[in-house]
Amino acid sequence: MRAEAIPDGAERRLQELRALYDLSLAAASLDPGSILQLIGEQISRLFGAAAFFVALVDEEHDALHFAHFVDRGQIVPPFTVPLSEEGALTHYVLRTAQPLLVADLLAPPPGLPATPVVIGEISRAWLGVPLVVKGRAIGVMSVQSYTPGAFDEDDQRLLSLAAQQAAAALENARLYQQTLALERRYHALLEALDDGYAVVESGQVVFANTRLGQMLGSTPGELLAESLGRLATPATAETVHHRTRLTRRDGSELPVELTLSHIEYEGQPALAVLCRDVSRQARLEAQLVQAEKLSAVGELVSGVAHELNNPLTTIKGYAQLLQGEQVSPAVVEDLKKVEEAADRCRRIVRDLLTFARRYEPECSDTDVNELLQRTVALRSYELRVRSVAVQWALDPCLPVIQADPHRLQQVILALIFNAEQAILGAAEEGQITIHSSLAHGGNHIRFEVTDSGPGIRPEHMARIFDPFFTTKPVGTGAGLGLSTAYGIVKEHSGRIWAENRPGEGATFVVELPIAGDS
Repeated sequence: MRAEAIPDGAERRLQELRALYDLSLAAASLDPGSILQLIGEQISRLFGAAAFFVALVDEEHDALHFAHFVDRGQIVPPFTVPLSEEGALTHYVLRTAQPLLVADLLAPPPGLPATPVVIGEISRAWLGVPLVVKGRAIGVMSVQSYTPGAFDEDDQRLLSLAAQQAAAALENARLYQQTLALERRYHALLEALDDGYAVVESGQVVFANTRLGQMLGSTPGELLAESLGRLATPATAETVHHRTRLTRRDGSELPVELTLSHIEYEGQPALAVLCRDVSRQARLEAQLVQAEKLSAVGELVSGVAHELNNPLTTIKGYAQLLQGEQVSPAVVEDLKKVEEAADRCRRIVRDLLTFARRYEPECSDTDVNELLQRTVALRSYELRVRSVAVQWALDPCLPVIQADPHRLQQVILALIFNAEQAILGAAEEGQITIHSSLAHGGNHIRFEVTDSGPGIRPEHMARIFDPFFTTKPVGTGAGLGLSTAYGIVKEHSGRIWAENRPGEGATFVVELPIAGDS
């Protein structure tokens, strides 16, 4: 031990204890860089070493990483050597997990197990000890001197004690950083979910991803906690599913499927909630029910329509014959009314057959944008005098489709007339917006007719395509416009549905396959 560099007796012991105490405080940092800096300062001062390094095992890259290396006060940039390298003193200490003291590297004792990795000028005295955690060597700490015999067995004992403190601090820092990385990855995965996710602890939402906030239109804490209070929570280790509706911030309801399961969150029992938006699924299920219902109704009305057609033809024929007889003008006028009534009934029968049967449309290349504009032009005068404005939002790049333009025109007229009646039933003026675009996936074109009326009442939504269902005043319609439109769209292998915005109007959506995709 160097007498000129190390004080004797109690003062030396006090210095050692102070250095070991300072090293024990390094664990509080949990930052590997700060810990290595502190270790380097304490060890270099305590040993008066010319060089010092800490090398750590990098198992992922099968390497030994020299994370902190100081030579004569100059910091050497970190570097890496293969973990399998043979003949290095550092690797020997790591492999044996035993300290190694070499008094003079230029005059090594017989049987020296390894040689140093030389960085710059070769040192003379070399002392290395393993960094051991739970019986596993995670690295090596070493001091070097350019003076032969600079270190002795007391130094080896002291460096080994310091290595114990350093190893615990570095392992804690590594685990902490690993935990942070896992937490960041965990949160990144949760943020990437297309479903909402939340953690509920003691009835309070303690974590929620961004998607859940988007679904509910606000910070989801109170909204979700209130909804969960109405549901049965799972027993321990059980996962349950609930179909329910969450109230959004704007007052609307969102149909969701909640998956609830128990987890441990930050050391406390909690409830994990996966929230999936099933509004599209619910809409499709409703459309399926609607289609099945209309199919059954269609079979019924088809038979009824045929039975009515023959007597109506007879009634009209006899009314025409009687008009040619010698009858008074008053009777002729009455017969004309009978004929008009019979014609009206036959039109209703024809619409019933259109709804009930699926005819093969007479298809041709059809420009939907042009058909929309041409059809609206038929009612432009009525719309103008009734103060109903039309706003257009058409995609000019839509491809043509194979369709029966005359039949589609009947659909468009039904939707325009329905929107017009909805507006005039609630206000003296309003607006109809007509929008066209490619549907999701690019295989269908889509057009929408939106009115500024009061919207469709929820209890009416499931019946709007039913034959004879109408909310209009008696005498203004037979309730077959939308049901006929439904049948025509189905003939074209398309879909039609309504999207309600209570208090803001309703939107009717039609999707039709592009030519070659039906």
